[in-house]
Amino acid sequence: MLYKDLSYWEQETLLKPADFLILGAGLTGLHTSIQLKNKYPSKRIIILERGPFSIGASTRNAGFACFGSISEILDDLRQSSEEEVYNLILDRYNGLQKTRELIGDAAFDFQHKGSHEIFNSGNEKDLKAALEYLPHANTQLYKYLGIKNVFKKTDFLDFGFTNQVAAIANNYEGQLHSGKLYAALWAMALQLGVGIYGGSDAIEMEITETGIKVYTKTGMVFSAEQLIITTNAFASDLLPELEIVATRGQVLLTEKMPDLKMKGIFHYDKGYYYWRDLDKRILLGGARNTDFEGEQTHDLNLNEKVQKALEHFLFETIIPYHPDVKIEMRWSGIMAMGPQKNPIIKRINDRVVVAARMGGMGVALSSVVAEKAVKLLEK
Repeated sequence: MLYKDLSYWEQETLLKPADFLILGAGLTGLHTSIQLKNKYPSKRIIILERGPFSIGASTRNAGFACFGSISEILDDLRQSSEEEVYNLILDRYNGLQKTRELIGDAAFDFQHKGSHEIFNSGNEKDLKAALEYLPHANTQLYKYLGIKNVFKKTDFLDFGFTNQVAAIANNYEGQLHSGKLYAALWAMALQLGVGIYGGSDAIEMEITETGIKVYTKTGMVFSAEQLIITTNAFASDLLPELEIVATRGQVLLTEKMPDLKMKGIFHYDKGYYYWRDLDKRILLGGARNTDFEGEQTHDLNLNEKVQKALEHFLFETIIPYHPDVKIEMRWSGIMAMGPQKNPIIKRINDRVVVAARMGGMGVALSSVVAEKAVKLLEK
């Protein structure tokens, strides 16, 4: 629907020029609006969101509060320097702590259950590499994070996994309720006076003498002094020069299992498979490495090949003792990847700042990325 003839009331209030206009009401956009409002209470801040709420990755992730398994770190070191890898881990760790401090653990069911990276007969080579690197990883994590003995080898877990050889534990990770996290940030932004306009899909931006204009599919035009693009995987729609690859991440959720012993979060195969307990259910995601090319998409529809890989892993490795368990739900989210995992946080011109490409770690990174974007707006 196009809106052509706007009322006096709309023009004088709802469409009044903003000081800061944010594209994307995901976790990063909400964090950015909250930090801006706390810093500049009198400034007018508006968020534009293409849907009724963010439907990318912010509300469609697995609810992990993690900062990296040891095999994932080794994999990242193949394409990035050690300093880059550990600084990114530091941002993830700090980001989680900032979010917890901001809204409180109870508000989003944060639980410090710890995590385990599982090794079985299918990836014993990865275990050998991980154990060799473990002492150095712990030394680096103490240097960067200030916490000791992050990774510890365990030989046995009574969770029923098939052919398990060993596991590497991390007691500093946890899990959370993504919906409650999102709702808490949304409510906080509104309470501070941030305007959030759903159904406002931005299609074009224009630099003017006094600021910037953003044109939407509805025909409405929003203006502001500064624009912050936080649409993550969709940021390249307006800025095609950005090195962003939209990447689908798929998840399934089982029915309840009263005898489920498994607790905490788990990683396998360099983090390409990840699962957790959720109200006596198993939430399992990943397997995009079974179809890398097919998963490079904005499409939220499920990929049958990936779903079959997830089911196979669920019933052959995680719960071989429960072959009749039903799958209750399936969904997908769209992540933003690139040649490196570092987020893109930069000023495009005098009017536009971009904060995007979370690399599948938006839950952990969003508050820190928002903080860095806000600092750019001071310049």
